[in-house]
Amino acid sequence: MVLRALYWIPIFGWLLRDAVYGDTLSRILFVVNLLVLWALAIMIFGYPAVIVPALLLTPTMLAIIVVFTLRP
Repeated sequence: MVLRALYWIPIFGWLLRDAVYGDTLSRILFVVNLLVLWALAIMIFGYPAVIVPALLLTPTMLAIIVVFTLRP
């Protein structure tokens, strides 16, 4: 449902739909486009464009470490 809602975003939705239903090249180009957008955000906004994703991924990495270190 959320993915279908994202398809309605004008340019991003078209790229996302092509990545989901397209071939391997479409998926690779989607990832390349995301990396280019991130690089442009770093060029425009500078340090905050680097640190905000790192801060958002910190809880995720902590959860992964906890899951991997649990004893079965």
